[in-house]
Amino acid sequence: HLRAALPEGVQQAQRILRERDRIIAQAREEAEAIVKEAQAYAEKLTRESAIAQRAEEEASRIIDEARRHSREIKMGAREYAGELLQRLEGNLQKCLAVVRQGLEELGPAGAVGDDERHEARQ
Repeated sequence: HLRAALPEGVQQAQRILRERDRIIAQAREEAEAIVKEAQAYAEKLTRESAIAQRAEEEASRIIDEARRHSREIKMGAREYAGELLQRLEGNLQKCLAVVRQGLEELGPAGAVGDDERHEARQ
């Protein structure tokens, strides 16, 4: 009776070993799939990180360029305003010279009295 039970026990052991091998193979496949998925995700994150870094660098470059351009515009505006004020000062000096010359021509009093203005009109 023990001999009859032995082959059935061996067969059962073989089935258990086959099931174990199948489970191990399936676990190995799932583990490999998880590793591949993790690697793909890591690569995706790396690409996205590189893209984000390039975007930050480009944004920084654009901001620096805008600041440089702004400084150039301010300097140009100051130069232009300075030139206009110098021209205005020159024109005002000419006007002041004309006014002074007119006052000198009027004489020491520098003004015409009411009687003189009335006589000049007639």
